[in-house]
Amino acid sequence: MAVGHSVRRFHSPHLYFHSGIIDPWFNLFIFLGLYTFIRSVRERSLRQSILSGALVGLAVMTKGPAAIIIVGLAVFTYWALQRFKVFFSWAHIGAMLLSMVFIIALWFGIDLLRHGPDFTVAFFERQVALFTEEDAGHGGFFGYHFVVLLIGCFPASLFALQELLKPTKEGDERRAFRTWMMILFWVVLILFSVVSTKIVHYSSLCYFPLTYLAALQVERIWKKQEGFGWSRFAMGVIGNIIALAVVVLPFAAMRIERLKPLFSADRFAQGNLAANVRWTGLEAVAGAVLFAALLAAHVLHSKGRFRQSLLVSFGGVVLFIWCALYFFVNNIEGYSQRAAVEFFEARQDEPCYLLTKNYKSYVPEFYGRMREPQPNEEVLLGGPIDRPVYLSCKITSMAEVEALGTFHELYRKNGFVFFKREP
Repeated sequence: MAVGHSVRRFHSPHLYFHSGIIDPWFNLFIFLGLYTFIRSVRERSLRQSILSGALVGLAVMTKGPAAIIIVGLAVFTYWALQRFKVFFSWAHIGAMLLSMVFIIALWFGIDLLRHGPDFTVAFFERQVALFTEEDAGHGGFFGYHFVVLLIGCFPASLFALQELLKPTKEGDERRAFRTWMMILFWVVLILFSVVSTKIVHYSSLCYFPLTYLAALQVERIWKKQEGFGWSRFAMGVIGNIIALAVVVLPFAAMRIERLKPLFSADRFAQGNLAANVRWTGLEAVAGAVLFAALLAAHVLHSKGRFRQSLLVSFGGVVLFIWCALYFFVNNIEGYSQRAAVEFFEARQDEPCYLLTKNYKSYVPEFYGRMREPQPNEEVLLGGPIDRPVYLSCKITSMAEVEALGTFHELYRKNGFVFFKREP
């Protein structure tokens, strides 16, 4: 779970699908739902239509109705590009929708019948809030996801951009699928650039179309044994900047006191930097690996050995990510949440309620091993309780918790403040 939290810092598909969070499953169901819809159109297959609806329904069950919006926008965009010429069977669309509703009703329908509309209404209100309001601590500028994908999916992002700007020549069937992937990419990227909340998970569905588009360029280079083009130089510039940053970071962290003035306006960051994290300088090996891979790929390319250059480029980035995970993730976790992990971990065997205030985290559930439902937050903060409530907040929210008058402070550490409320 610590790795799942740290995915926000080390954002790459390689790490993302090892994180243990729900978004990779959400993305997979959406992609497969769209893919089977494309097959149902191409093959005129009722079976594929039913499967498509079931997969989209599973995506909704996983995380919410954004799955329907994404698939619906992609289909509508393709339809618009066809000048609204009907390219599908309305009977198949009906079968898809019925299949989707059936899957969704397996949970929402039963819950609605047994417990009323409270959960369903609250669930959809939360989805709307995420689309229309900036979630706490997760704001960002309009181009946030462009930058995240460019760096987080390096070097595939550069080949994908090259494919977007200068498409490879291909047959009608592959050209149609490429169009679908371009639509999916832009729908997701634009949709979540407009949304107020900016979290790296939101654009992660772009991994599928992005890597497909990149693969078209890689196939061109491999089969025709052609040069990379401008992406070779972009790879060198961006890759060397990343490598340099990774080499410098551990030595800068060894002199953390000099960095603290840069965060003087952020009390929480100041507290994070006070964590006792050990850096040795060996962490720079990860950056050195990337430097070496980029240099070797450049030399091979200059000698016309394009296939070997491709293998070294991508293989070197994989090795770099492994090294970065080994050397950096635990240290990043040490700054970002280790104090909270230790606090909740100490409550595993105690009958109590666990809560965070003004920030969201899976740490209480996972490290506190919460085994049963809790009362709602309003009750935990000020209502009647039958056992202690332990609360964690950032130091910036400390005054708000103190103003409740129901908690007393236990201690504070690394930017977090920990409270307890007696029954």
